[in-house]
Amino acid sequence: MNMRQISILLLTVLGLAQAAAMAQGTRLLRHPTVSRDLVAFEYAGDLWAASRNGGQARRLTSTPGVESEPFFSPDGSQIAFTATVAGNTDVYVMPTGGGDPKRLTYHPADDSVRGWSPDGRRVVFSSVRTSVPQEAYYQLWSIGLEGGLPASPAGVYWLVLAGWPPVGL
Repeated sequence: MNMRQISILLLTVLGLAQAAAMAQGTRLLRHPTVSRDLVAFEYAGDLWAASRNGGQARRLTSTPGVESEPFFSPDGSQIAFTATVAGNTDVYVMPTGGGDPKRLTYHPADDSVRGWSPDGRRVVFSSVRTSVPQEAYYQLWSIGLEGGLPASPAGVYWLVLAGWPPVGL
């Protein structure tokens, strides 16, 4: 084969591969969460939301970092999520309608959102922040929407007594 035939073959294969990729549609929608009106999910490292009745999804975040693990507040007005910014994984919260996310945790250990308190005033997350490196294990913590210091693992046990996590979480 000469160079011209190889070039034509290569362009044909690339064209077919692109057509096949476009025919497959969107893939890898991850970490779905549902409120009364919306479905939120992670796609391509950003958070998206769509009506439960269907329709066009809208992007909630668009950063160079990765946002994942969204959880709606009990009243559906806010979304807590895990985001990795500048190499650190922390807890963030933002209004369901969009807007600027608010960072709640600033610890160097990975903090990953796991849900909300039943009253919607605290975000529950897991972290290894008090474990020694050789025996790292995750514990549940909670933090208020104003930020500050999180409640210790012992302070989270009241969530279990109050019915957390809700069915389906």
